[in-house]
Amino acid sequence: MKLLASTLLLICICLNINQLHAQRLNHIQGEILIQVTEDLSSRELSQKANLEITGLSKITSIPMHIWMYRFDFTEQNEDAIINRLNRLNPIEAAQKNHLLTNRNTPNDPGFIDQWQYINLGDNGGLEGADIDMDLAWDITTGGITATGDTIVACIIDDGLDSSHEDFAGNLWVNHAEIPDNGIDDDNNGYIDDYDGWDTYNDNGNIYTGGGHGTPVAGIVGAKGNNEIGVAGVNWDIKLMIVRGGGSEANALASYAYPYYFRKLYNETDGAQGAFVVSTNASWGTDFGQPEDAPIWCSFYDSLGVQGIISCGATINNNTNVDEEGDLPTACSSDYLISVTNMSRTDNKVQGAGYGLETIDLGAFGQDTYTAADNNSYGGFGGTSGATPHVTGSIALLYSLPCSSLMDIAVSDPATAALLVKGYILNGVDQNESLQDITTTGGRLNVFNSLSLGLANCGDCVFPLGAEITEITNLEATVTWTSTDSSLMDNIRIKNVNATEWDTLLSVQSPLVLSDLSPCDEYEIQLQSICASEDGSFGFSKRFYTEGCCDAPSDLTVELLDDTALVTWSEVFGATEYNIEYKESSASDWNMATTMVNEFTIDSIMECTEYNIRLQVDCDTIPSGYTDIISFTGSCGLCSSTNYCSFIDAGLDADFEYIAGVSIGTLNNITENEEGAYNNFIGLDEIILDAGLLYEMVLTPGFQDFEFGENFGVWIDFNQDEIFQEDEQIVLMTESTSTVYTQEVKIPADALEGRTKMRVVMSFNFQAEPCPFNGFEFGEVEDYCVTIGPYVPVCDIDLMPVVVENVATGLSLSWIDSDAAVSYDTRYKIQSQSDWTELNVTENMLTLTDLVDCENYDFQVRSICDVDTSGYSPNLEILYNCS
Repeated sequence: MKLLASTLLLICICLNINQLHAQRLNHIQGEILIQVTEDLSSRELSQKANLEITGLSKITSIPMHIWMYRFDFTEQNEDAIINRLNRLNPIEAAQKNHLLTNRNTPNDPGFIDQWQYINLGDNGGLEGADIDMDLAWDITTGGITATGDTIVACIIDDGLDSSHEDFAGNLWVNHAEIPDNGIDDDNNGYIDDYDGWDTYNDNGNIYTGGGHGTPVAGIVGAKGNNEIGVAGVNWDIKLMIVRGGGSEANALASYAYPYYFRKLYNETDGAQGAFVVSTNASWGTDFGQPEDAPIWCSFYDSLGVQGIISCGATINNNTNVDEEGDLPTACSSDYLISVTNMSRTDNKVQGAGYGLETIDLGAFGQDTYTAADNNSYGGFGGTSGATPHVTGSIALLYSLPCSSLMDIAVSDPATAALLVKGYILNGVDQNESLQDITTTGGRLNVFNSLSLGLANCGDCVFPLGAEITEITNLEATVTWTSTDSSLMDNIRIKNVNATEWDTLLSVQSPLVLSDLSPCDEYEIQLQSICASEDGSFGFSKRFYTEGCCDAPSDLTVELLDDTALVTWSEVFGATEYNIEYKESSASDWNMATTMVNEFTIDSIMECTEYNIRLQVDCDTIPSGYTDIISFTGSCGLCSSTNYCSFIDAGLDADFEYIAGVSIGTLNNITENEEGAYNNFIGLDEIILDAGLLYEMVLTPGFQDFEFGENFGVWIDFNQDEIFQEDEQIVLMTESTSTVYTQEVKIPADALEGRTKMRVVMSFNFQAEPCPFNGFEFGEVEDYCVTIGPYVPVCDIDLMPVVVENVATGLSLSWIDSDAAVSYDTRYKIQSQSDWTELNVTENMLTLTDLVDCENYDFQVRSICDVDTSGYSPNLEILYNCS
């Protein structure tokens, strides 16, 4: 995770959102609205509800009977009166008379299309699925900090549309530089960087391109409430534009620019430089691995130390970034927020990355409305559109009327950055489509984040970065970062089911919590000790002690020849482990018991699927069973890793995939499986006998539209672990058929035994048995087939044919049968019923006693050692009649 889980929870430890609301009077004191079920007079209502008649006045009778009751709120408790009234029979409801305020929304004409701010449910959207910008703008619309600093967000992209009307006044400029004089006036290493910087050309011309950067910048900070175009998350802000990100070198050079200006701001106490608080990268490297980019990933820490939070757009593909990687969103920096894409229905977009450890939150990106190139406006999308909403929200948080936040930003920029990141991540709306696939499980809500920031607007800032480690059955270690100069804080702990806290005063990190109970859940809260006051105890961090009799979740199997070694994590308190296993097709389990966390299953049958499960016995009640884990015994050549592999080929099967493969006893009908390579070697045995003819049926599947697909099927007949050209049994090019059928013959000389069959379906390219350039869309499936022995068939393969038809005789031949020792032939004049029969040992015959211009019938059959075939279909011959 980029930010420790404890930091995410404790970063806003002071108060919750509701405390902010308590600071604002949202109703008229001494006035209660009452709805009754029938039309009553004021005297009747007074008597039934025991209210002073002089305080009652009717509001309306249509369509409900509603009264106002006024009283002296200094002498009577509002809540008590309401609670009493709501229990009375004639009263439908009683409530306070709430104040109404106009929502602070901009007058920009395109704002009506910016559903991500206020979602009314139009165009298939979900009403209320938005980031509550109307409520957020009631608090602040951006621009400057509480101490008067100008807030800057850096947009690293392909530039900006120079003609666009909706950025007037919101573009950052380097006032220390004189434009277009060819001199580095401020000696910062950048010549003529008045408007920003172009890392591609090493100049200050940011007004090149902008097809992608313009909408990104528009989301962060298109000028709001100016009666032009649209509104950004910030109505007022300074957008630092940097052209870059085309390569890792460009990315590093791009980040160096805002780094320089924020560092200069910090070092000069704001006299020089720029108060850059966030950067936006709506670009990256699909499937990039952080271990391959240590310089890139560590740059986010460098930016964070200066007080900059960077936002990264994750891959536009339904990819688990934890497993497959992505740059920069898999980088582990605490100062990076990784963002995935949400739709107007409040669901994660299918084509967007996710990761429980790497992707922090979702934000609306698909079809969001913003500024566009060529001085226009339109829809934008992808994670590129989601991420700048977060980037803009960071900048908006710094505009809160909260001088203490700016005090921290000046004295400890990195801590302020983590505070703001915490407001973003802790302020999310929990979202079902993001649960268990993002670090927060939620979607951006700007109003919630601003509310958390306001609630924490005090002088005594809470401790940061709480983490609970080294957990045993009786102890746990808590570490944190103190924000008090004495490094002393208070901590309290309790069992989650208890009502009383145990408080430990004036403690330091790390702290060992002892005398805990096994298999129990605890929660802790931290409090800062400040010179003038103690901060509030805040959000809880929870943890479980060990000692639970829980079945392990990491059952693994390692095949060793004809044995399987099963291992799992040791369970604290376990007295023994009960393991059960069986062939998948069997109904009864084999049972065994072991005292250690491993077990060997002997006599594993080749290419046979097995199921295993585990139960733990403790001194108390046994655990439940683990999920059933399946594995397949070695399939000989089918299990070989020497074949060319599609496992990491980066294929995309989201739009078209293999839906069915059928040959012989195989009939594998599948949906769109996870991934575009699938290995089915564990299916029931598929026997294809050498020399026989089989019908193969291939079925493509499609997500939406049908495309022309190419199929190729190969069987490694000579078992050399290479798919060769003469081993291809199916070739289909650009077929739009929903089902493709072809007769295939297994060669008579194919080697007996198990071997691999590969089925490849590719879009736009002829299928090949190994990864090839250009193959991106489609699917690959591997199967294990058993080639049966070649048994010669007592039959003939083809009709007899006439070799020569002359006056001296009639010569005929047929395909030689390997199983035949001789052939029976017969012929007759068609008008007659009696046949003339001859037996020959060769696959040819000459007839010389035929009558000219007569029609003859001719047939042949094979005579084998153990069988005799049927006669061939009739061959009709007109003899010597020219």
